[in-house]
Parts: sequence; structure tokens; C-alpha cells
Amino acid sequence: MDRLWSPWRHDCLKQETKENGCVFCPILQSENDADNYVVHRALENSVFLNRHP
Repeated sequence: MDRLWSPWRHDCLKQETKENGCVFCPILQSENDADNYVVHRALENSVFLNRHP
């Protein structure tokens, strides 16, 4: 399997991690699914769209 690497996204992810400790935690803690592109929530997993395609 090939790895997809998008170096232009690295700075964004790094900043999110510094501020919140996790890239995904603030999205999942929020209840505003439409603004956070959350498609589905389940007990042990979630599906959401990429904010920076």
C-alpha cells in the first residue's frame, strides 16, 4: 500500500495538536456536526469528512 503524504497539511495538523492535544478530540467533543463535517457518530467510532482536501 502506498502512503499518501500532503506536506502542506502538516503545519495545520501540528498547530491543532499544540492547541488542543489532539486533532480529532475538539471535533468529537463539539455537538455541531454540520460545521465539523461529522457524517456519523457511533459508540466506538465516527466518520467525518476531510476539512482540508
